[in-house]
Amino acid sequence: MHDINAGVNYSRALSRTRQTKVSFHTGSTLTNSTNNVSQSTPETRTHFFVVGGAELLREIGQTWGAQAAYSRSVSYEAGFSQPVLRDEVSARIGGLIGRDVDVSLFETALSELMYVGTWAATHGFVTPRRANSAHPSIVPFQAFATADGHITIAAGKERFWRDLCTAIERPDLLEDPRYASFAARDEHRDALLADLDAVFASQPSEHWLRLLIDAGVPVGRVNDVAEALEDPQTLARDGVVSYEHPNLGTVRQAASPLRLSGELPEPSRAPLLGEHTDDLLRELLGYSDEQTAALREAGAFGQQVAR
Repeated sequence: MHDINAGVNYSRALSRTRQTKVSFHTGSTLTNSTNNVSQSTPETRTHFFVVGGAELLREIGQTWGAQAAYSRSVSYEAGFSQPVLRDEVSARIGGLIGRDVDVSLFETALSELMYVGTWAATHGFVTPRRANSAHPSIVPFQAFATADGHITIAAGKERFWRDLCTAIERPDLLEDPRYASFAARDEHRDALLADLDAVFASQPSEHWLRLLIDAGVPVGRVNDVAEALEDPQTLARDGVVSYEHPNLGTVRQAASPLRLSGELPEPSRAPLLGEHTDDLLRELLGYSDEQTAALREAGAFGQQVAR
């Protein structure tokens, strides 16, 4: 972690007692909330309160080169990276420098439950287990086997259902009262899926991808690992990196999913077991080469890996 010197007079800001609402969003629209004029997207806003009012906001705007409209109640929306700027200003106002970020793999998985987790936590809803990664209540919203692989279809709106039936040339499904609504399709999912399974198994994945994409139906190929590494999205985003290894030669692997601004270090291998033992003992602990050799001879470092 490091300290970003924002150049803002936080001491003067702390002397104020008035709270001002600050809103950040991913666009560049500026909003004066007194006049209720806004072109920003509500879903992208992040709000918090600071002490200091418009004077603090003016200093922030001047420091980062932003343009803003100010009033007694200011909505400051300047297109900064939301969490970085928000947390930096919050920490500065609280007299803090930086903060810990505690991210648990388990809690990350819990967050991926999304609304299903909300249903269970709020009303004890038990999600039914479905085959083919199927949605618990929306049909069709799952993977389907094709003649040479699998695709996933997500008909999460009525228009997608209509476009799907039209694209696969099954208007009879639209006329069937058993499939007239989300609830009806869920109730009769077994019969509907049997029909759709037969349809999609009749042609290869590429056929259905072209057909359904052209029809505007959400659809995607289910890749195996090798296909995922060569997916157009992977290639467009430089999703595979490589480095040289003394024993393995060229190693290729998935890149970090984090895309950060600025110059990033080239990918490199992890050290071999014991590769830096001598350097660490010498530079950090002041051991001589003779002392390190004696420790190694006595087996203090365990079995060494050939370099």
